[in-house]
Amino acid sequence: GVTVRFQIAVLRFLPNAEDELRRVYKFVHENSDVFVAVNMVGREDNDKGYPLRFLPAMRELRRQYGGVRLSIHAGEVDEPNSHVRDTLLLGADRIGHGINLITDDDTMRLMRHGPYLVEINLISNLLLNYVTDYTQHPFPEYLRTGIPVALSTDDRGMWDSTMTDEFFVAVTEFDLTFDEVRSLSRNSLSHAFVDAGTRQSLLSDFDTKIAQYERQVSRSGVAKL
Repeated sequence: GVTVRFQIAVLRFLPNAEDELRRVYKFVHENSDVFVAVNMVGREDNDKGYPLRFLPAMRELRRQYGGVRLSIHAGEVDEPNSHVRDTLLLGADRIGHGINLITDDDTMRLMRHGPYLVEINLISNLLLNYVTDYTQHPFPEYLRTGIPVALSTDDRGMWDSTMTDEFFVAVTEFDLTFDEVRSLSRNSLSHAFVDAGTRQSLLSDFDTKIAQYERQVSRSGVAKL
């Protein structure tokens, strides 16, 4: 009963990252039934991993293959730069982390109510010292200005965090309303790398189950979450 799709990760700061990108891009194109995207991971805040390094390779690959989606780490730094904007130029529809997006006013405006999702990794960002406490995290600014966001563990094996942990932190640190909690889950489905029919089926199933949950909570005597 679980819908599963896979992304393949490319470590962006490797010396041969362009060759690895070409290899996995072709693989995803040829196995699009379950492999749907390339995910470029790793910090981009050095001369080896910066986004525009990959622009020529991306344009070359798009001349050869269609149907490959991109989810790319960007803005996973604690200094201002244009890396989120540059990553959108690469063709990404999902931005991993996006911490320093808040320093780029033009891109903030571009992303409000737009098609691009920011994957928020609260626990990872704290443990990696991109923020020293959650009050410094831009997540609520993105959420409450209409930038599509969803929660992610980043690397569950490394940080030992679950989606329950991420939602707990988000709710307790930022006093989320239930409507905001619902929107985080819905955004992850709305921006999923699946075909339109599968996406609509997942959203309909979610809406049915969340409505059942709300009725159950209401009958239990909790009028408002």
